[in-house]
Amino acid sequence: MNYTNICFVVMPFGRKRVDGQPVDFDFIYDNVFEPAFSQVALPEGGTLVPKRTDKDYSSGLIDREMFEYLEYSRFVFADITSLNPNVFYELGVRHRAVQNGTAIFRQPKTKLPFDISHIKAFPYDYEPEDKITESRELIVRVLEESLVQNRMDSPVQQALKRQQSFEDIDNVLKDATNALRNGDLLTAIKNYDLAINIDNKNAKLHLEKGLLHKDNGDWEGAMKSFQHASIFESTYSEAWRELGIAQNKIYHKKLRETDEDQSVARRKLDEQGVPNGLTSLKKSIQLNPDDFDALSSLGGIIKREKDYSKARELYKKA
Repeated sequence: MNYTNICFVVMPFGRKRVDGQPVDFDFIYDNVFEPAFSQVALPEGGTLVPKRTDKDYSSGLIDREMFEYLEYSRFVFADITSLNPNVFYELGVRHRAVQNGTAIFRQPKTKLPFDISHIKAFPYDYEPEDKITESRELIVRVLEESLVQNRMDSPVQQALKRQQSFEDIDNVLKDATNALRNGDLLTAIKNYDLAINIDNKNAKLHLEKGLLHKDNGDWEGAMKSFQHASIFESTYSEAWRELGIAQNKIYHKKLRETDEDQSVARRKLDEQGVPNGLTSLKKSIQLNPDDFDALSSLGGIIKREKDYSKARELYKKA
């Protein structure tokens, strides 16, 4: 069988009671779902072909056909309205088998169980009659966009991918540790680059890479890494502290490299928006008032500005 155009429908059959009210799911399939699936255009041409095991009249074992549909179908459409155990079982099988091509729908009053409360479940209705057209249009739009974007929608696959990423990062960081033991800072930094490529928004990795740049005397590289860490985790006090220290180092390096009067050079740097670390260190102390490194570093900046009373206060607290 060619599964590339099949939409397997996972839903209750016949009449069921939902919140004490009878619901005819066969009517919903015939009048809402099936007409909508037949309008869903595939990116390569053609349309989806809906399948439901109770409407598949070929000979064979129903449970085997069900597993094959869940494993190989281009798309799986699950209606969880009645919180039917069979529906959830099949949805779980699909999520474990395939990383994308699954959409969940429900009638508006359905309360999502905790385990899938974070997954998008689109609401549809079939009463009054004018709701049928709206529901068809929504189904067509969701399925067509899902087919084009082809994004991962399985929480099971997402969790497994994250786990694999963590294992890959652990191996890379072990190589970085071995490089550090051998005194090879540049190789350690390259390994951190590999780890960040796996998990780019990991603020801790950016911070640790910045500290390696700092140990290597590369203040520009350190500042960029600390900036990334503070962006990806805005409440990371250590990242703000190290960013402030790096900014101050670079600021004073620029001052030392100029032949101009220091007051003139400071004014030009301030006009150019070159940070001196003051704002970042204040942010760090705001997040962690007991960070003695941030307090003493801020005291150093204030001291250079000749506010000795304030500097003494910061040193004393540190």
